[in-house]
This record gives sequence, structure tokens and C-alpha cells, in this order.
Amino acid sequence: MRIDWWTLALQAANFLVLLWLLQHFLYRPVQGIIAERQQRTEGVIAEANAAKSAAEGLRHELEGQRAAIVTEREHALEEAHARAKQEAAALLERARADAEKLLAEQRQRIEQERAEAAEALRQDAIDLAVAIARRLLAEPGEGGADGPLLGDALASLEALSEPERRELNGQVADGGAVQVVTAAPLDAAASAEATRRLRELVGPDVEVQFTADAALIAGAELHFPHTVVRHNWRDSLREIEEDLRRDGRAPGHA
Repeated sequence: MRIDWWTLALQAANFLVLLWLLQHFLYRPVQGIIAERQQRTEGVIAEANAAKSAAEGLRHELEGQRAAIVTEREHALEEAHARAKQEAAALLERARADAEKLLAEQRQRIEQERAEAAEALRQDAIDLAVAIARRLLAEPGEGGADGPLLGDALASLEALSEPERRELNGQVADGGAVQVVTAAPLDAAASAEATRRLRELVGPDVEVQFTADAALIAGAELHFPHTVVRHNWRDSLREIEEDLRRDGRAPGHA
């Protein structure tokens, strides 16, 4: 086999020309396009990675915010629960205080009403006792009670000191009279005895007058011009009634 070197050289030259042409007009532009596209791809990938990183960061941030919201919600619920519990306790305390105040007021009012009722009953008992005493003492007994009480009145005159007796004598010295008031009219003997004793005590010429006043219940009063000597049940009962009422108003009285 014979080799044609000129043909081979020509073919080699054509091949080199073809390579140069391909290198100059095809490979370099393609390489540029590929490089450009690779650059763009890398840029897109970088942007995608950046977007992914941003998305991841946003996701982490959202998860953090969500966790913070959950924590804040739980904290708010705990605070609301604690506040509601405190308000409920305060409301219960106010209700208890109001109930205790109302109970104290009711007890005070009941105690006041009880005291008023007891005082009213006591006053009624005093009135009833005085009324019974008046009724019993007003009933005429044997010999009556005026005589002994009149004797007590005259005896009280006898017990006076000398200056006091002179003072009574002076009241009747200028014609003044002594009025003897009894619950029931005295008989002649009792009137004479009372006149005798009075004249012995205050003067032999004294005028003695007698009158009756059923309001005395029993007993007598000796009325001088400026002095009254009392020994009767009306005044005694009045003093007893005043003492009873005064004792009931005394501090510490049960």
C-alpha cells in the first residue's frame, strides 16, 4: 500500500484549519455561553440558597415567635388566673366582711330590742306592782292606816330639834293654821287627839283644820304655812317607784 504524503499533508492541513475554525468560531462561543449559563446557574443556585437560608431564618424566627406567643399566652393565662383568683378572694373577703358587719348590726339591734323589751317589761312590772300596792293599800282595813301614819307624822314633829320647832312655831305665831290632811276623814276622837298633840308641839292657840284627800291612799300630811310634813302611802309609793326606775337606769344593771 502506497501512502500519498501530499494528500495526507493536505488532509492534515484541512484538519488543522477545521480545528482552528471550530476553536475560533464554535468552541469559544460555546464555552462562553456555557460559562455564562454556568455563572447564571450558580447565581440562581446562590439566590436559591440565599432564599433557602432566608426561608430557614424566617422559619426559625416564626417558630421562635410562635413559641414566644405560646409562652406569652400561657403567661397571660396564668396572670389572668391568678388575678381572677385574687379578685375572687377579695370578693369573698368583702362578702365575709359585709356578712359579719350585717350580723353584728343584727346582733346589736336584737340586743337593743331585747334591752328595750326588758326595760318595757320592767317598767310594766313596776307600774303593775305600784298599781297593786295602791289597790291593796286603798282597801279599808281594820281601824284604817291613817291613824298610825298620822301618829308617825306627829312623832316626826316631836323629834325635831329645838331650832326647827321654833321655826314652825314662828310660822303659826301670827294666826297661821295647821292643816291636817288624811286619806279618809278622821272621827271626832282622832281629830281631838291630833289637835291636842299639835298644840302641845307648836303652840296652845294654833288653829288646826282637818280635810281628806283620797289620793294619799293612806296616811296624813301636816301643812304648815311654809312647811309640809308627809307620812302617806302616795309619797312612799312614788319614792319607791322612782328608786326602782332609777336603779333600772343605773350603769351595769342587767
